[in-house]
Amino acid sequence: MVSNGILRLSTLRVVGIVVAGVFGFVHAAQANDRLISASERARSAIVAIDVEIGQRKERGSGFVVDESGLIVTTYQLIAGAKSCHVTLADGDRLPVSRCVAADAATGLAFVAVDKNKLPTLPIREIAATAGTEVLSFGSPAAYGSRVMLKKIERVVTTEQLQKDFPQSSVQLPFMRHFAKDAPWVESKVPLSSRSCGTPLVTSDGDVVGMTAWWIDNDGQRIAITAPAAAIKQLMSRFGPASTVNMESLPRFERSQSSQLRSSVVELPSGHALRMSDFVMSDIKTERGRQLTIEYPNGKPAVRFERAGDKLEGALVMLYENGASWWSCQYSKNEREGRLLMVTDDGKEPLFASNYRKSREDGTAVLFAEGEPWLVRESKGGKVKQYHLVESMKLIESFEPKSRKTALRFALIQLEALEASLKEQEKGIKRWTRGVDEDERWQRAAANANENRQRSAARRRQRAEENAAVIRDLQRRSYGR
Repeated sequence: MVSNGILRLSTLRVVGIVVAGVFGFVHAAQANDRLISASERARSAIVAIDVEIGQRKERGSGFVVDESGLIVTTYQLIAGAKSCHVTLADGDRLPVSRCVAADAATGLAFVAVDKNKLPTLPIREIAATAGTEVLSFGSPAAYGSRVMLKKIERVVTTEQLQKDFPQSSVQLPFMRHFAKDAPWVESKVPLSSRSCGTPLVTSDGDVVGMTAWWIDNDGQRIAITAPAAAIKQLMSRFGPASTVNMESLPRFERSQSSQLRSSVVELPSGHALRMSDFVMSDIKTERGRQLTIEYPNGKPAVRFERAGDKLEGALVMLYENGASWWSCQYSKNEREGRLLMVTDDGKEPLFASNYRKSREDGTAVLFAEGEPWLVRESKGGKVKQYHLVESMKLIESFEPKSRKTALRFALIQLEALEASLKEQEKGIKRWTRGVDEDERWQRAAANANENRQRSAARRRQRAEENAAVIRDLQRRSYGR
């Protein structure tokens, strides 16, 4: 009886563990799905914003808060701008019709575009608390826009930040124009001037705030976010017809950080990831002929140095502004060596790979804000490991079958980017085949023309020879 009771108890315990494990797995899967859904909704509302300030151009971000075309962004981006354009998530580029509001004390600004029914991220007063998991986003100017899952460190004021980071003197002049009691959300999110203006979002899709600026402290970049309550408060202060002259707004220039970061990431496999390998430059070839595809405006879109009859040699694709987009080396239709994809100003890498033997063999790197984010190591055509990197430091390594959310976000962008590259390559190969066919046709036409000329020359020669024979016969007959 006792043994049967123990057996039943053990069985129930095992069943309980299995059921708990199943429910835990289902709950984790549902949580992942909520995060993915929240990230997709947010990315559809994030926009890239390009401004002209004097003779220079700058780029930042923002997100749509009302379907009528109202966009929140950073004060620092639009202050002093003489022109401003917004690129929506669907690629549509629109001029900013007006600046609706701008507040230097909170670092917030609102601009409007003349387009309705836009995807939005409505602002509700969500209280930000330490430890809350949030989604952070990279600049939409970067292909695919980086998504990371992070935690809020704390909620602070400007005065507290000045006291806590006195050694970060490079930030102090920039911080003085913020109100001392202005609230901020602090988190350790990769951030650059391009991604300032992107939202922090909970797994339920609620906006916690907007990334506004950052502090560099002991090699760590700390993101400072304007909370949703501050955004909501500024929205309530302006009317539907409010207009602000952007060009007359005073700017507060921030100094560049002089901190030096490591330029090498040591991977568990023993390989070293060196930033010097990802400096963008056009690949040059010593031989071959150059083929070019042009945009409708006449600027080159693709420049290819042909070395053989197949797709072989150096290939450089370019943006319409002439900056290199991606470059790679081919050998008989197979990519070999370095492939590098960069932002449209040619300054920041987006994706890089160093292939050996086959396109699945070697190291591929996905970048966020110009620094490595995801590293994929492959050998023999199979992925061996993934590595997440932040601030040039290895954070975590994953096996290929890992289901962790952080890796899943990275793989979504990596797969989308590589799919785009493959489509581009297919188009180029079709184009080069067309060039080959045109060249074969031209060679055939030239050969046919040459053969006709040779035949005509032989006919003329025979006619001349026949005429010479006839003349010779006539002279002989006259001589008799």
